[in-house]
Amino acid sequence: MIYAVKCINFPDAQNQARKYMNEFKLQISEVKRYNAIPVIILKDRNELHFVPVGKTFDRWCLGRIYKFLGSDQLFYGRYPVKDKIPTKSD
Repeated sequence: MIYAVKCINFPDAQNQARKYMNEFKLQISEVKRYNAIPVIILKDRNELHFVPVGKTFDRWCLGRIYKFLGSDQLFYGRYPVKDKIPTKSD
């Protein structure tokens, strides 16, 4: 699952990612960047994307299924998902 962490700007995204890395370093499998957005991949294959709000977030979320860190609400693009998202097997 992809989890989004909304940040004020890119320096804030980097700072929040560093804080998370320091606090949960034993759970982290990999750290990388996606178009300057810090991405932390956990050992359970969940991903944390630290995304600045505004145009960057609006582009990032297009066509993406994700949750905000700490929330159970599922989003597709900018909109909450009310029902189950269909898969190829449905």
